[in-house]
This record gives sequence, C-alpha cells and structure tokens, in this order.
Amino acid sequence: MPLFSHEPDGYSCPFCKMMGDDSHIVNPDLVYEDNLIFSIISLHWWTNNPGHALVIPKRHIENLYGLPGCLSDRIHRFSRYLALALKSVFITVMVLLPVRTMSRQGVKTYGTTICT
Repeated sequence: MPLFSHEPDGYSCPFCKMMGDDSHIVNPDLVYEDNLIFSIISLHWWTNNPGHALVIPKRHIENLYGLPGCLSDRIHRFSRYLALALKSVFITVMVLLPVRTMSRQGVKTYGTTICT
C-alpha cells in the first residue's frame, strides 16, 4: 500500500486500461513507448496550448511518494527530451511535475505534463 493514497476503493486507472493485457499501448495519439513509460498527446486539447503531451509510467504509480528512482529517472529524462523537441517549435514550454495525484482531473496516477 502506498504511503499516501487518494484512490477510492475499486478505482480503475484509465492509463492502465490503455495498456490492456499485453503491456503495449493501443492509442492513435501515442508519441513514444518503451518497456517502462509511454507518452501520448493529451486527450483534452487546450485551446491556448497547441503542444500538450503526457509522460506516464506503464506500471501504476499513484503519486511521487511511491515512484521508484529508476522509473523517476526514465520519466524525467524523456520529459526533458520531449520538452526540448517542443522548444524547437514553440517559444514557451512548461514541464509540470505533480507531487500528488492529478485529482482535479479525476486521474489517480503519476505522470508529467509537457505543454506549450
């Protein structure tokens, strides 16, 4: 059990559902995938943010408190890579690193958001 959890009983993670049984993402908005992480274009486009992607671990991690170092390294290295790619096209790029669950969006999983 994680140190801090905001997941209600019976919670079903939408990102875990994307992987299905074979641990391979089936999503037309897939940007990148390896054995630890995947990145997708955000499902909810923001009008003022034309470049918006999420980097998410394949293993369900609710928040920063339960994030192992090797997975943190992979998530944040790819987030940097993606931010640099977006920076070549857009003037401003933000990388959002949540400490806790993305509860306002209703999603209870850790991941970074890269947006312009």
